[in-house]
Amino acid sequence: MAVKKVAFSDLKVRAISGIVLAVLLLLPVFAGGYWFLALALLIGLRLIWEWVRMSDKQAGAFAYIIPLLAIAGAIWFGWHENWPFAWGFAGGGALIAGLERVRRGGIMWSFMGFLYMVIPTLSMVYIRGPETWFDGQGLSKMVFVIAIVAFADIFAYLGGSKFKGPKIAPKLSPNKTWSGFTCGLVGGCVAGAIAAHIIGFNPALGFFLAVPVAIFSVVGDFLESGLKRRLNVKDTGGVLPGHGGFLDRLDALMFAMTVFALTAIFVPDLWPMP
Repeated sequence: MAVKKVAFSDLKVRAISGIVLAVLLLLPVFAGGYWFLALALLIGLRLIWEWVRMSDKQAGAFAYIIPLLAIAGAIWFGWHENWPFAWGFAGGGALIAGLERVRRGGIMWSFMGFLYMVIPTLSMVYIRGPETWFDGQGLSKMVFVIAIVAFADIFAYLGGSKFKGPKIAPKLSPNKTWSGFTCGLVGGCVAGAIAAHIIGFNPALGFFLAVPVAIFSVVGDFLESGLKRRLNVKDTGGVLPGHGGFLDRLDALMFAMTVFALTAIFVPDLWPMP
């Protein structure tokens, strides 16, 4: 009985913090403009802080300041759609952050870690753009991706808890099962179809477009789990009770946003809305 009470208590804390995070994310996403810029800066800066904290145990002030300034500059120029400057800040920040760590070792952790944080953040900025509310297609694209990732995560958790079965990669993520992955994929695709209907295009196409987004959201989750195991870290932070840090909660969304943004860049006609 005590175990059940503890489990229910943990689930309650997780649900409350999840709702708070959803509100924190969705209100600026819908409002767009400077509200979304503030959200992007909050996410980017927090992700960088968490990464330095878990990957560099001897980090000094400059180990934080350099990548924080670089990602802030990249987000600012990206939001203003000045992408040469945005990627200039991103590349320069990754290089300088790596060089700053020469004496302590682990240059690649710093270099690649910065890119791991900045690319998804800039992808999010690219997808939403500087428009406010319902101007342009940024909001519909964001809602589409967020709905897929959120429902894929929920259905994966419920399906895995209910059906259990073989693990996908126990060494990377011991709780992830094939039943959970299948349920998550189905849930994400159904969410994509529903979101497509609400946005105003063919639900069948929405279902089809949701497949890679849902799959790569799982890849993002596994990647973050593998990195934490490699760095011997349980959670990336404690800002979200029951969830850990921003990186713990946004890992799947980060990868999904990156894949969706790359698709939008290289196959612009795939998105059915003008």
